[in-house]
Amino acid sequence: MNSPEDNRIANRIKTVRNLIETYTFKVPFHHHFQFHARSNKQWGSSDRRFYRHACYSLFRLGKAFRDMDFETKLALGLYLNSDDYRDYIRFLIKEKNIDWLLDDSVITIQNKIENIQIHFPEFKLTDIFPALDEVSDSIDKEKFVESIWKQKRVWLKPAKGLLKEAEVLLEKIHINYTLNANAIAVANGENIEPLIKKGLAQVMDLSSQQAAAKVTINSGEKIWDCCAGAGGKSLYVANENEGVNLFASDLRSTAIDNLLERFRSMNLKLPFSAVADLEMLPPDLFFTHPGISPVTAGKGFFDAILMDAPCTGSGTWGRTPEYLPVFKAIDIDEAHNKQFALASSVLRFLKPGGKLYYITCSVYKKENEDVVEKLTLIHDLIIESSNLITNDDADTLFVAVLKKKIQEEK
Repeated sequence: MNSPEDNRIANRIKTVRNLIETYTFKVPFHHHFQFHARSNKQWGSSDRRFYRHACYSLFRLGKAFRDMDFETKLALGLYLNSDDYRDYIRFLIKEKNIDWLLDDSVITIQNKIENIQIHFPEFKLTDIFPALDEVSDSIDKEKFVESIWKQKRVWLKPAKGLLKEAEVLLEKIHINYTLNANAIAVANGENIEPLIKKGLAQVMDLSSQQAAAKVTINSGEKIWDCCAGAGGKSLYVANENEGVNLFASDLRSTAIDNLLERFRSMNLKLPFSAVADLEMLPPDLFFTHPGISPVTAGKGFFDAILMDAPCTGSGTWGRTPEYLPVFKAIDIDEAHNKQFALASSVLRFLKPGGKLYYITCSVYKKENEDVVEKLTLIHDLIIESSNLITNDDADTLFVAVLKKKIQEEK
């Protein structure tokens, strides 16, 4: 007969299996998890923490061990993901002859991966991270795959001048945090809504903050965030550059509505905004602003264009590993073609001497260096800088600054 502790572990594992089997991969996993958490009020904080940890441990295996039984696969995922939950591993591997998973002398991710390869020779790093041979040359591929197993923290960008107030509130609500320059990091799963509701900070990954910091724009100049999404980088630019004339557009009206609401919550000057499909741009774009006459933007209107290009998102998979098991390599080529087409379509709105800030959250060369090279070959552009932004505890982003040639440079 099982002990009460064994019964508790068995019930938790059953819940993990249900969370995985009911997930359709059509929405981010945290939305799926929140739905189930709201429907199961009896889950305590330790329950939720284990369920998230276990599910993400399975996702981080990518396409590895697809035909393996659920219990063994979960044990391998937990083994790689941390040194916690050893009682769960012990329970999962009963009578499976894989007691080596309990060897506490093996502690690094590198050694754990090597240990698995000894016992499962068919296991390859490319099973975890797809199309590894297409990752940018400047990335150490083995170390990058190992980094997938580290749960990233949540990063916050404080409103300008309100860092101290944000720190006081964090201490008041007993949330541990660390600082990297003016960026705030808290553990995944902490309730940061009080900061956001008070307009003290917004969620923004550290690497995204560092990418947005590369934008240099003078007061009075016009910059267009053409793939604004929820507006993280627009918020950063507005927060750090007083007097800038900011324009933001997205294909989805809901994204623009969300962007404007985020600006209001941080008491920032609202940008001009538009709903625009970059694949079918008209000769002129019409931007609106509450209480101000609409603005028409035509050829050469903007001093700078910020393009946070649609991409595979591969640089974020350490934080969102649910995409690893379902990603297809053909998506890289599709992303490359779309990125080049979108960047090409917006360039006529950039004045000579103006700058295009091309950003992706991808690690694939085809989406990054190859797109930039193609843009410079076909359009009148000069590469001012091009590099990957990597942080051990954050996403990986690519940023290129491209200058549109003026007449004497052609």
